[in-house]
Amino acid sequence: MATAQLDTLDVLARGYRWWAGEIAGLVPAGVKSAGGGRTPDMAIEIGEDGYLRPIVSLKAGSSAQSRGEQEAGADADDRALSDIARRAAKRAPVVRLLLPYSACLVRTLDVPRAAKADAHRIAMLDLERTTPLKAVDVYSATLLTPTEPGRAMLKAVHLVVKKPKIDRAVHNVIAAGGIVDRVDCWDIAGKAPLAVNFLDDGSGSKSTGKGRGTGLLVATILGLGLGAVVITTARHETALLELQQQTSEVRERVNTARATAVDAGKSAAHSSAFADFVAARPSAVEILEEITKRLPDT
Repeated sequence: MATAQLDTLDVLARGYRWWAGEIAGLVPAGVKSAGGGRTPDMAIEIGEDGYLRPIVSLKAGSSAQSRGEQEAGADADDRALSDIARRAAKRAPVVRLLLPYSACLVRTLDVPRAAKADAHRIAMLDLERTTPLKAVDVYSATLLTPTEPGRAMLKAVHLVVKKPKIDRAVHNVIAAGGIVDRVDCWDIAGKAPLAVNFLDDGSGSKSTGKGRGTGLLVATILGLGLGAVVITTARHETALLELQQQTSEVRERVNTARATAVDAGKSAAHSSAFADFVAARPSAVEILEEITKRLPDT
């Protein structure tokens, strides 16, 4: 009995987590990364298998943490999310997510120094031109590597990750009660995080689109609520029309039955009167005999 209850609770917990993750999917990236300027409370790695793996709690003022060997797989994923939920009972923890360098598609390209501010946009245009990937299907970040002064071209490193890999992790963290501050990745040696954030829009500012994202979320919620009201009203109106139609049919059948009963009553009354009339009048034989008696003999 106890085992069945535990299984039921586990199913409910996983169902809630899925539902919360679906709702979290409506939240744009700019809003997801709204940590309010707080220092991240936790650092969690997104493994090659997609599961979360706790690293270390980030200390105030630290920007890079060495990665320790930790458990991996579903057990680590559950432990990370349980830790987030435990902390969220007091205050939603700010979470920093990190990807292994090998999880990224790494591209290098030359960017004119004069177009330094547009390096990310140039990298995205080149991505769509030279690969089957589309900008709407990926998260990406661009790093400009130091070059000799005076060089006309800069070397840009473009890191690209398909959205589902990051979205699943972000959704699960939000569903567990956390706030995703940033998503970056380890350097190629796996020792320190790179100075990127895949949730940025490429300009280095997470505030861009935040108001539009919130407005979109509110509009979506209002639209869903209005849709529910319209559907419910339509169902009630349909049910009322059906009930009115059924009532009209029943009323018509009752009136028909009443008319039939009245006609049958009249017919029965006429039959009874005719029978009384026939029974009361003398027979033809009696009439003939009476006429014969009254006629003279001549």
